[in-house]
Parts: sequence; C-alpha cells; structure tokens
Amino acid sequence: MKSLLCAALALSFLGHQQKKAFAQHGNVPSVIALYPNEIETDSLAATELKNYENEKAITEDFRKGFLREGLAPNWKIIRQNELAFMEHQDFFSMLVLTITHELTYKEADNRTNLLIYPIKERCAGSLLANKKIADHNKISWVINFLKAEARMVEGKRRLTISVQLYNAVSPRFFLDKKFSIDSGSLTELENCQEIWGCLSQQLATSVVIDLMDKIERNIRLNR
Repeated sequence: MKSLLCAALALSFLGHQQKKAFAQHGNVPSVIALYPNEIETDSLAATELKNYENEKAITEDFRKGFLREGLAPNWKIIRQNELAFMEHQDFFSMLVLTITHELTYKEADNRTNLLIYPIKERCAGSLLANKKIADHNKISWVINFLKAEARMVEGKRRLTISVQLYNAVSPRFFLDKKFSIDSGSLTELENCQEIWGCLSQQLATSVVIDLMDKIERNIRLNR
C-alpha cells in the first residue's frame, strides 16, 4: 500500500493538468526540491519506516500513461523528473514528493507555466552550494531540506524537517526554518491508519504554506 503512495499522488494531478495544456514564455515559478541532505532516525522509527521503501521500477505502462502525448513542455519536464524521483522510493522521498505536489496544486490554477519538481540531489546548505544547484538546473528557486528526523519521543512519533528556500536571483534565503509535528497532534477524526504517513502529510502542508507565501510575495514584487 505504501509503495503506491507516490503513484497515487502523481495520478491525482493528471486530471488537473489536462486543463493546463499549454505553456507561456518562461517558467514562473521555477522550483526544484532536493532530497534531504541529512537523515536521522532512532531504531524504532527506522524499523517502521522500512515499510515505505520500494525498489520496484516504474512499469512501462505507467510511464506511457504518465508521459502521455499532448503534455505542455513544462509539464513534460515535471513528469520526467517525477518519474526519475519515484523509481527508488523511501519515506523521505515520499515526503519531498508530497511537498512538491501540494505546492504545484496550489500554484497551478494561477500559473500555467510553472515548473516545480523534485530531484535526488543533496545540498549542505551554503549559499554557494544552493547557487550551484540552481545554476546547473537553470531554475530560480531551490527547496533544500537540510535535515530530516524521525524519532519516538515520550511514546509519540515525531517528524522534523529543516527547510531552506533559496532564490537564485537575489541571491539569498527567503526561508530557513525547522518544522516539527508529533503523533500527539493527530485526532481520532483524522482516521489515520498510517501514523507516519499522516505526520508526513500534515508536515508537508505546513511547509507548503510558508514556501508559497515567500514565493508569491517575491513574484508580486518583481512583476
């Protein structure tokens, strides 16, 4: 079930993208999200998160459906990079993919020429290191996950991630913040069958709110 999460997330955007089948000049915003530079788990969390690992390659049928004919150039780039990112899944790659999908969903209604996708690169966090990645990928924004932590703390599962948002034009960090959530914040009404999955989704939502605020403010200021 967990191995299908990335595929389900990806497919949820197919219908939405059908309404966005053209691209304007340039990509606004152009964003890449990196795999966490450092990951720390205790033994209990590591054992549970093993269930999210999946080395199965993407099938050719899925690939053809995902990269179907008629995709706008920007969406083709997005989907190609998502496929590469999904081929070897673990809990933390799924967290990154959830964040990029949610950010894309929030931006897509207003910005048909967006370019947002994850890549399996890491960054230690300096301005120079972020700049090199931005320049190499020819994008304006880098979402760098400096450190991700999953632990059992006082009987609760806790997920923490440190996030940088680097802008290559400025160049500077627009966000450098740690986000954290534990299972004590989950309610019975949320019908959470997989606690780590629920924590990942809620943490992603909090991260995306801050990311979108910084990106949108910058876009409006530079019109």
